[in-house]
Amino acid sequence: MTDLIGAVLTLLTLASLAAGGYFLALRLLGERGPGDAVPPIPDPLDLAVATLLSATAEGVGLALLLGSVGLLRIAVALPLAVAFGCALVLFPRRLSAGELARPLRLLGERSRQRLLGYGALSILALHGIGNEALRGLLRPPLSWD
Repeated sequence: MTDLIGAVLTLLTLASLAAGGYFLALRLLGERGPGDAVPPIPDPLDLAVATLLSATAEGVGLALLLGSVGLLRIAVALPLAVAFGCALVLFPRRLSAGELARPLRLLGERSRQRLLGYGALSILALHGIGNEALRGLLRPPLSWD
């Protein structure tokens, strides 16, 4: 039962870090110009790379912050990651649903086109990603090193 709770908490943490990374990437790449009514849609590759880098930076930053004060626990880190994502959506200017969903839809569509265009390589890549994801969730945390 403890392993199942650990896997669920790990998935929740990764999802909140991914969402925070996506929101931060949108903030950094989708700046409005002085006369723009609608912010530009970032390039999907730029958005994907910025999301991964932002999520990694958020996780490392939270770990360093909590580790420096001796509170490096998932029960503390998860609410902080969720609060960071919420703050990015709401401040300094609330992002609309269209601003959040449009770039993600474009990224999903471009990814789907690539996956369908290179079927055999896509299956091999997804198999490797799925295998590592399952191993990461099923192994105890101390064996991640």
